[in-house]
Amino acid sequence: MRFVERADIRPMRCAVCPSIGQSHPEGFIDTGAERLPAAVEQRVYVSVAAVRELNRVLGWPTPTAHEALQAERDELAKRLEDAETDLRETQQFMDAIDVIESRDFRARRKPGRPKKQPEGVQV
Repeated sequence: MRFVERADIRPMRCAVCPSIGQSHPEGFIDTGAERLPAAVEQRVYVSVAAVRELNRVLGWPTPTAHEALQAERDELAKRLEDAETDLRETQQFMDAIDVIESRDFRARRKPGRPKKQPEGVQV
């Protein structure tokens, strides 16, 4: 099989969509087959337009949809990588807490800023 600009050998039309003549702007796939079973014609051409229609009927994505799906896949892969990195960092943090608590270590002071004392009250 090969791509050709024009269907130059008889019957000079698409085998799938016979209404597409020899010079469709998208071109043809020359199957290299000389005839279909039980056919009399000389060469079997399939137009690119017919291939697109066959893809649509089969539910296959168009080139534009395929590019969009690839971009979405790449974005999801990046998000997954970021989430896995966050998970590893969080797991390391939790492991550190488990080590500290397993040794009965306790914080001497509560974390954060100390509470403000009301004015006039001395400690």
